[in-house]
Amino acid sequence: MSAKLSKPLALYLLTNPPSLFWIYKCASCRFFLPDQRKCQVVSEEGPPRPGEINPEDWCLFWLNREGDAPFSWISRVINGERDPWEVRP
Repeated sequence: MSAKLSKPLALYLLTNPPSLFWIYKCASCRFFLPDQRKCQVVSEEGPPRPGEINPEDWCLFWLNREGDAPFSWISRVINGERDPWEVRP
C-alpha cells in the first residue's frame, strides 16, 4: 500500500455547513472507511483532529460512493430524506 497524503496536502477541511448546501463530506465519500473512521487516501495523523477522519469533514479528493449517480443526493434531499446519504439503493 502506498503512503497516504497529509491532511494539509489534501486540503482537509473541518466543515459542518447545512447539508443542503454542502453534501460533500467524508461520510459520503467512496474512500471513507466508517467503521475505522479512516480514509484510504488521507492520513488521519496531523492537524486538524489528529488520529481521526471525521465523517462531517471534507477534502480535495472527495468522490461520490460507487453506485451513486453524480448529484443523486439532490433528488434524495428534494424527496425529504433527513440524511440523503443514509439511504442506499
